[in-house]
Amino acid sequence: MLRALAVAATLLLVAGAARAEWSMFGEYQRFRWTEPTIGVKEKGPLWGIGLNWDQDKPERLAFRYRGKYYFGRVDYDGSTLITNQPVQTQVDYDGLLNELQLTYRRHESPTRVVVGFGLDYWNRQLSDVQREEWWVYFVRVGAEWTQRYRDGWFFGGGIKYPFYVYENPHATSIGFTEETKLYPEGKLSLYADLGYRRGYVMVSAFYDSWRFEQSATERTSGPPCVAAFGTQTCGLFQPASNADMYGIRLHVFF
Repeated sequence: MLRALAVAATLLLVAGAARAEWSMFGEYQRFRWTEPTIGVKEKGPLWGIGLNWDQDKPERLAFRYRGKYYFGRVDYDGSTLITNQPVQTQVDYDGLLNELQLTYRRHESPTRVVVGFGLDYWNRQLSDVQREEWWVYFVRVGAEWTQRYRDGWFFGGGIKYPFYVYENPHATSIGFTEETKLYPEGKLSLYADLGYRRGYVMVSAFYDSWRFEQSATERTSGPPCVAAFGTQTCGLFQPASNADMYGIRLHVFF
């Protein structure tokens, strides 16, 4: 949070020296999380509120910042960690996304190239005692057609790559004797955004996604290992995971 505030303060200073536009937005999305190799499926609604800052430059390089807080409760269809018994419950999510983007537009061109760097953090609360925290550092490369600060249609899309992913499964909270860190490998994923602006308001529809390979197995110990395998030590890993998000946003510019 302190880093996010520092970025916002920096942008306020920059905005004084360069023409820029701010916007606030609220969003609703249908979220789907799957772990195909073990049959876990989650789906349901997430809500978000956020802030954008965009340099209003007709050509060459420009900067953009996007921050968002999101939250919600989704349905879980899977199994228990140790006994592999079927479970149907609900999972709470809350997260914070911060991203800084660099855009480039040639004079008179309706298209901008976008390169971004960001951090997506979320807490996945599976039960009263079991939760996972994810830190996903990513880069984005894409393009946009037309400009957000003009009336009319807007379209953007491209690819994202999570180059560093760290997961804390909070293993001691479910009976293991030590904490374990997991590092799922990131894979390329797609995103797209389609909107229409009129004056100080824009409505947009979006698709976003994440793709992760299975993490390496990390050794741990404790009663859960004995209960599941009859040994003092065993391995923990994050299965291959996919996230898909479809939603709508309402932007207000100022």
